[in-house]
Amino acid sequence: LVLLVLVMRIERSRYIVPLLPMLAITAAYGLNALGLVRIKRLLALMAVLGSIVIAYSAFMPYLRTNNLVNLMHAGSYLDEAGVDAVRVHAFPQKSIINPAVSVPLLDLYTSADIVYDYNLRPTFDRERIERSPFRFTWTYQNPAYYAKVGGVEPGHAAVVSFWRNETNIRRLPRGSRLLMRYDISEGIFRFKPYVSIFEVL
Repeated sequence: LVLLVLVMRIERSRYIVPLLPMLAITAAYGLNALGLVRIKRLLALMAVLGSIVIAYSAFMPYLRTNNLVNLMHAGSYLDEAGVDAVRVHAFPQKSIINPAVSVPLLDLYTSADIVYDYNLRPTFDRERIERSPFRFTWTYQNPAYYAKVGGVEPGHAAVVSFWRNETNIRRLPRGSRLLMRYDISEGIFRFKPYVSIFEVL
């Protein structure tokens, strides 16, 4: 399997991940071929311990600095602040991914009612979107219950803005006051759901 990856020059992780179960099965057959039970247990224990070490030393620190933790922190802040309703503005980014996909992700981390009117237009040409592996984010539509009538009331709600940009900030309602900003980034992916929370005055 390793030789197959090298010969075919597979570089993208999404093509390598499906091979990992087959690699695990191959390793299991190799363990089964060993005669001594103690050696089997030792090798299995070493594999488990190695996985735990990698998880805590590599994956856990990465997950804490992943772009998407901004949504988790923002949701926790809204709940702690007792916010009842939130109007979300998802502005276009340099990434070809539709920023509207961040709205349901924020909804996972907060109990506040989310109001979002989907009116985005792609900033990239249609041909590039059709060739992109993320084209599904533009055919996807948020559920209709996010587009609630009445919106949010001043003094009782917050405005959540994805992507920090002064031009986009000026599109927010007048009198909005910045409460919190989350802009953690691991510096790997182009899609960066930075979150700015504003109070509607």
